[in-house]
Amino acid sequence: MRKPRALINLHLLLMLGIAGYSIFSYASLPDRYAAHINFTGDVDRWADKGGLEYWIVPAVAIIVGSLLLLLLRFPRFFNYPQKEQVNRWPEWRRAPVYEKLIEMMMVVAVLVDILLLSIQMTVVNSASGGMSFFAIGVLGPTALMPVVLIIYLVKISRVVETVEHQLKLSGALSESGNA
Repeated sequence: MRKPRALINLHLLLMLGIAGYSIFSYASLPDRYAAHINFTGDVDRWADKGGLEYWIVPAVAIIVGSLLLLLLRFPRFFNYPQKEQVNRWPEWRRAPVYEKLIEMMMVVAVLVDILLLSIQMTVVNSASGGMSFFAIGVLGPTALMPVVLIIYLVKISRVVETVEHQLKLSGALSESGNA
C-alpha cells in the first residue's frame, strides 16, 4: 500500500516547525502576553510568561500529530460511510480505499498543523505588537477542512464503486455482497 510520503514529510516538518518556532520565540515574549484572541481580534485572556499555557499549542501539535502517524498504520479502524461494505472484500482489494483514507487524513493533519502554527504565531506577534496571522492561518484551514473532507469522501466513494464493480465482474463478490 502506497503512503503519501510528501504529505507525511510535510506534516513532520510542520510539527517540528511549531515546536521550533515556539522554543525560538519564547525569549521574545513579554512577562504578560495575550493568550487568547477572539474572532474579532480582541484579547479575551492574558497569561504570564512563566506559566505552561504558551506550551499548549506545541504540545497538542506533537502529541496529536504523533498519534495520527501511529493511526495511519491501522486504516481498517478508520470510520467512513462504506466501511461495512469494504470490510466484506478480500484484504488485498481494500488497499486503494485505505490509500485514499490515509491521504485524506494527512491533508487534514497538514491543515491542522498550519492552523496550530498560525495560532502560535498570532500569540507571539500580538505580544510584540506585530501582525496577526489569524485571518489567513486560522480561518483559512478551518474553512478548508470540510471542503477537503467532502472531496475525499467523494473520491473514496468512487474507488469503492470501482472495486465493487471489478469484484462483481470477476465473480469474487456474490449477489448478496459477500466476498
